[in-house]
Amino acid sequence: MNPTLAIVRKDLRRLGPAAALWTLMQAGVTLWLRQATWPETRPDLKAATEWMRRTESFVTAAGVLMAVMLVLLAGALVLEDRVAGSTSFWQTRPIGGRRLLGAKVLTAVLLFGVLPLAVMMPVWFGIGLTAAETAQAAWLLGSSIAVLVLGALCLAGLVRNIGEMAFAALVTFALTVLGFSATGTGKVDEAGVLETKMYLGIALLLAGAAVLLLRQYANRHTERHWIAAVAGLAAVIGLQAAWRWDWIAHLPEPELAAADRAMVPELRKLVTPAEAGVPRALFLTLPAAAENGEAVGPWTGQGTLRWADGRSAAWRLTPGGLWGDEAAIRLAGVRPGSGPLPWNMALSFTAPPEGAPWPRAGEAHFAGEIGLARYRWQVLHRVPVRDGVAAANGPARLRIIGWVPDAPASLLIEESDSGVRPFGSRELRARDPQRRDAFLLVNERLGIVKALHPRDLGNAGFSGVRHGLRVLETSVPRGQAADWAEGAVLVQVRFDRIRSFDRKLENVPLALGQEEKP
Repeated sequence: MNPTLAIVRKDLRRLGPAAALWTLMQAGVTLWLRQATWPETRPDLKAATEWMRRTESFVTAAGVLMAVMLVLLAGALVLEDRVAGSTSFWQTRPIGGRRLLGAKVLTAVLLFGVLPLAVMMPVWFGIGLTAAETAQAAWLLGSSIAVLVLGALCLAGLVRNIGEMAFAALVTFALTVLGFSATGTGKVDEAGVLETKMYLGIALLLAGAAVLLLRQYANRHTERHWIAAVAGLAAVIGLQAAWRWDWIAHLPEPELAAADRAMVPELRKLVTPAEAGVPRALFLTLPAAAENGEAVGPWTGQGTLRWADGRSAAWRLTPGGLWGDEAAIRLAGVRPGSGPLPWNMALSFTAPPEGAPWPRAGEAHFAGEIGLARYRWQVLHRVPVRDGVAAANGPARLRIIGWVPDAPASLLIEESDSGVRPFGSRELRARDPQRRDAFLLVNERLGIVKALHPRDLGNAGFSGVRHGLRVLETSVPRGQAADWAEGAVLVQVRFDRIRSFDRKLENVPLALGQEEKP
């Protein structure tokens, strides 16, 4: 038999059962999280939070355990025919280093690539993930496994037994964490710089591990390769500490469709809450390009705001608590209408001016850049507001637990959904969650609609599945919650961002106003 295939067959026979157990654990934790349900029927926030924390702890512990098992299994694969040390004994006839490395890589692909994906694909389809979500989940799992396995193969090639392998992995991890922590500059890097450093560090470490692995199997100069590994790790840490360039910001802009090029936000009002002395929200509208389940909305912004008396302040826009509520009311058909879609953004000032209280009426001028995004939206659920009622839409499940006692009118819900997001053309540029949900409480009998503001009690994610508890808070008085619930429907509208682009605005007049309730 071919020596390469002989070694592959031997390694599969010896490590196959352990790899199969690891794969079954992966599938088991995924299915368990998918079926997890808070056992209580009463909406007790304290008990719900504690249960969610225990669930998160279990999932985190399972993930760490499986990562350790994967590293040790990959190390054992190399140590079946070790290359470090002065002597080696082959159970087949002697084989060259490169052919031996080829056999180990082929075995690793079969055990840690083909086997897990072959088992997990039916699991993902079985829990309702779409083809796109399944592809994304497979990519995330496969890339994570590849990173851990490559690092483990490199370390195992430099040691003589599994004990040394475990020690080397622990020391390498600790030195990496300590090194990155110790070389911090004390400055908070912008999101783009952090993303650039992350991708650069991963690429350099993986490339260095691959080169060391090839060289070790070619000439077995273990001591030299240990020195090179330590020096390379120190160089990567030093480069990370000194790096300040946002590579992602310099990626070429994708060509925009004609509909996106025509999107220009119209600024409506700058709102100051009654209890605050400075503006806190910006209301704007965008053309209602909601055909085919898509709509364009704002997601970020920055610039300068100038008042009539000459004062100015630097500002930043972020999605606020009411970000998509009014747009969702229109899109879901709760209040059908035509014309531009209304949106609002939370406004914060990075350097507010000093002096008298800011005017709450009149006009200001707005200059800066607003980030827009095209969202794919859908009405995910329409659920009667009754304790214990559940609904499902594809992989998304929702269960109403009930109104929370001894609190302002708040509704406790449980959700289970896919833990992946659709592929996007500008995912590397993301500075905000790719997915946002708007919740509406609709009572047609009373003819009133209220926006509910979600607050997470916690969520746990594992291998394409996410489970969590949320409290939906509303401005309905506590004593009227029962009246509102009678005949009411909870509507959940989901926005998935598919691409984003920027619009610059110069000296745009903007009205000032008081807070308005949606």
